[in-house]
Amino acid sequence: MINQLINPSSGQPFLHNQIPEGLVNPVSQTILDLYPIPNHGLGFTDNNHNVNQPTNYNSNGFDIRGDLLNGFFQQPLFTGASHQSVVSAIQV
Repeated sequence: MINQLINPSSGQPFLHNQIPEGLVNPVSQTILDLYPIPNHGLGFTDNNHNVNQPTNYNSNGFDIRGDLLNGFFQQPLFTGASHQSVVSAIQV
């Protein structure tokens, strides 16, 4: 739920819950123009601007297996190993 914005000089609520441009200080407006507009989520949230940037993705994987069966009949030892290295650049 969004709180109603109240004009401090008149005590009346602002129309459509927006401060008219004539009441915003020009220096403050210049600073506000430096901020990007929200492009994600709802207004008045902590995380409402999302930027996708190119990044590198590195992944290494290892698998090792060893089998040994001791018993009356001797079974051979089975071993195996594998390695995978993935390097990719993700362009967004």
